[in-house]
Amino acid sequence: MLCHEWAHALAWNFSLDRLAKTPGINPVEFDRACHDEAWGCAYSRVWRAYLDVIRQAA
Repeated sequence: MLCHEWAHALAWNFSLDRLAKTPGINPVEFDRACHDEAWGCAYSRVWRAYLDVIRQAA
């Protein structure tokens, strides 16, 4: 869960900020926008960093 949220922090941008403030935004549309390609790339980077930490600890 932490990796997922970390990716959100890395991928957040002005478009999502503006969308979050849009009155009456459809929650499904907002969720889809929050898990776009930018989030996927950020999640990949976070996951690799997490795996590096696990490997170093082993």
